[in-house]
Amino acid sequence: EEAVGKRKFTKVAILADSTNYGQLGREDLEKALAVKGVKPVAVEKFNIKDVDMTAQLLKAKQGGAQAVLTYGIGPELAQIANGMEKLGWKVPMIGSWTLSMGNFLDNA
Repeated sequence: EEAVGKRKFTKVAILADSTNYGQLGREDLEKALAVKGVKPVAVEKFNIKDVDMTAQLLKAKQGGAQAVLTYGIGPELAQIANGMEKLGWKVPMIGSWTLSMGNFLDNA
């Protein structure tokens, strides 16, 4: 709702971790986007403890994503934010409550 309904983005990417939490969340995001007629330009997976999200971010950026939708937890989300900064890619990162975790805020 935030990305498509409120901000009117039509091109979004999904980055989700490889756990059940991340993959079930990714499925929910894809279903919610489909209801709004939006197909993600990239759907990428990452593992817990990954520290470099460059490959996933480049696919999203090259796909023209106007926002990155996330489904993961703090430490890896910080790596996404840091990777976006490293690439100089300034689009919104939208996700769940896990973006308020201390280990995201302290490391991003």
